[in-house]
Amino acid sequence: MSASPQYSPDGRWYWDGQRWQPVVAPGPLWSRPYAPPESRASAAIGLVIAAMAGAGLFFIGETLDLVAVLVLPDPLVELVAQTADLIAAIGSIAGTVGAAIAVPMWMHRTFRNLPALGATNLRWSPGWAAGCWFIPFVNLVLPYLITRELWGATDPPRPPFPLLEAWWVAWIGSEIVQVVANQVGRVSTAGGDVLGIVNDAGVLVAGVLLIMIIQAVTRRQRARHAELASADA
Repeated sequence: MSASPQYSPDGRWYWDGQRWQPVVAPGPLWSRPYAPPESRASAAIGLVIAAMAGAGLFFIGETLDLVAVLVLPDPLVELVAQTADLIAAIGSIAGTVGAAIAVPMWMHRTFRNLPALGATNLRWSPGWAAGCWFIPFVNLVLPYLITRELWGATDPPRPPFPLLEAWWVAWIGSEIVQVVANQVGRVSTAGGDVLGIVNDAGVLVAGVLLIMIIQAVTRRQRARHAELASADA
């Protein structure tokens, strides 16, 4: 006679006496079969990199502008700074607008995958995962909270540092600094440039951390799906 069913410590598997079986629990109404998130992840990462390239050019332009104001008031330096800022504006707008669409689309897909990967008791939904980015004031907090649930429910490896918190602090901090820089720049070009440089650095840091999050969640969802598929074989 086979042994009675025994559940794994995480509650996702049970032993039926012959092999481990995934625990199938009723999912929410929005649950769907697993859909690969790789293409959306690639689009999101590519557009985040484009936005980071714009921030990098802004960093160079504002640094040169600061040099022209404080150290070397040369028209050529100012011209190079203005050219860098113009190119940066074009690249930054294209990358930021694209990323503002691609990242929520990636979050929608990966969050919708969670029930198919065994996650239960989810507080949010794919609609909130995508839509929260576009709601004023709500988008100051909710994207972080939903990403935290997405990360935990996907069960990726524990990061070597508080990755999610560092990403969100860098992102919100850079947005606040940008608002202040715009105001300061009206009365002090040098002060506006200094704060602009800080903002650009924050955008670059936030972009790198967001790419790490996208890669980790996407990779873990792919591995989890393969794990479940092999168990069913």
